[in-house]
Amino acid sequence: QEDIELFFGVYTELFTVSKKAERIKIAQRIISSEKFTYDEIAYFTNLTLEKIKTLTNNEKGPAL
Repeated sequence: QEDIELFFGVYTELFTVSKKAERIKIAQRIISSEKFTYDEIAYFTNLTLEKIKTLTNNEKGPAL
């Protein structure tokens, strides 16, 4: 029983991290398009506004 609970806990955590990594990649593509505001990108990707600003500061080229 404990092994099963541990497995599902680890699986859930990995799934969550994987999904967040994918949302970050999507946000980076949206940022590079220079067509959306920070608020819109945060809304569409379900990332925080702070995270979007951090990603924007890490991008090369003009910021929004």
